[in-house]
Amino acid sequence: MSAHIKHAISCLPHTLAAIAPWFGAYQPYTLLDASVGHLIDWYNVQFYSQGTAYTTCSTLIEKSGGDFPGTAVMEIISEAGAGVPAHKVVLGKPGKAANGGLPDSNGGAGWTQEADGNGGAQRRGAPNPHANGFLETGTLARCVADAKAKGWNGGVMVWEVGPSTCGVRVLSVTSVVP
Repeated sequence: MSAHIKHAISCLPHTLAAIAPWFGAYQPYTLLDASVGHLIDWYNVQFYSQGTAYTTCSTLIEKSGGDFPGTAVMEIISEAGAGVPAHKVVLGKPGKAANGGLPDSNGGAGWTQEADGNGGAQRRGAPNPHANGFLETGTLARCVADAKAKGWNGGVMVWEVGPSTCGVRVLSVTSVVP
């Protein structure tokens, strides 16, 4: 590799994307940050598709609890938690209710799926838009303001998966990093 290309690569930001539970005690990104975090510019931490975790400002910002303790924003940046510098935690959320992740075995977005008797499955019930971590824009803005007031100074990232075009789904990511 030429010296010019090596220099160009060294000037690019070094980022990683992880789901929030990976920042819990003894989880991969907590250990990674402890050993090489000085080489990473920021983490796009994705707070979604974890059931009802991260669906209120309290569980997203202050204390996650439940199955993923220690993984709310303020817990990730606290010295008692992962200890990641506040400016390196970019809070990631789905941009619309349907985009908490690609369709999963439960049909995505909180649908239940039942056998239809013919070897197939049908969706039942109504979707729960919060089961995938989606927050209404106003709620997310209040959560971000709350985190900023508590000392977090990272960015925000949202994503949307668009309609299929020729069999290819389109992913759009928007980040605001200070």
